[in-house]
Amino acid sequence: MSAMIKALSRQLDVRLPFSRPTLFVVALWACAFAAFVTLGLRR
Repeated sequence: MSAMIKALSRQLDVRLPFSRPTLFVVALWACAFAAFVTLGLRR
């Protein structure tokens, strides 16, 4: 799992002009928050 995350972050580092691991973490948090909100709205 961590190897996949490292590979993904490496690809992002190659594509983006700056290397920001925090960007990946923020994206993860955004996905988790969106899932939480959608689950809350479904009730």
